[in-house]
Amino acid sequence: MDKLDYEKISVYAQKFNEWKKEFFPKQEYACRNEACSAFAYTLSQAARRDLGMEPQNIWCYKSNMSEDLFSEMKNNAPEALKGVSDKSKLSGLIVARVPGNNASGIDYLMWREHHVAMCLDLPIYQNSQKTERLVFDPVLFSEPVREKDWILALNTNQEYTQVTQAEKESKELNLKARLMLKNINLDRPVNLLKSPLMILANRERRQQTSQVSQRISSSKEK
Repeated sequence: MDKLDYEKISVYAQKFNEWKKEFFPKQEYACRNEACSAFAYTLSQAARRDLGMEPQNIWCYKSNMSEDLFSEMKNNAPEALKGVSDKSKLSGLIVARVPGNNASGIDYLMWREHHVAMCLDLPIYQNSQKTERLVFDPVLFSEPVREKDWILALNTNQEYTQVTQAEKESKELNLKARLMLKNINLDRPVNLLKSPLMILANRERRQQTSQVSQRISSSKEK
């Protein structure tokens, strides 16, 4: 199995944070919003500018609304779902679980019709140029994630996702994105998910550090 390269992945995470500070200084992404297309568009232009890469967009069109998920949401978000009696009424909804500041510890982000994020194919393994599609979704994850983790977080599968070329920069789209970001209510903060990729990369780094320390200790004992 290919080993993750912490240094490569941490560079991508650092660049993601730099972009967020530059383009979203009010942390608009950490508030409930329906501006995912504005974030994806803005980050696409940043990737072209800084990395010289042609970015893509990944789209999700619906979640798999299982009975378990529907029941869980009814229990944890009663106000939002008070009048919903059948899960089929939520068949077009896209749902992601995030940490909640409540007794259950669970909150939900929900979108109608679609959710979209910018993605790039980047190398993430040690001593290898093999790439994986990484999704830069600031309204859901605090760091970049692999495509499979993004899909899992949205309670969906590839049948309900699509990857397209990111939109080219234009005055019209710039204005639209700025207006969408400006209209986000900053009084509705949410908790973002941690990236499974970053967690695994950190674990790999700690294991390598431990192995190096053990080798040094062994050589000193000899």
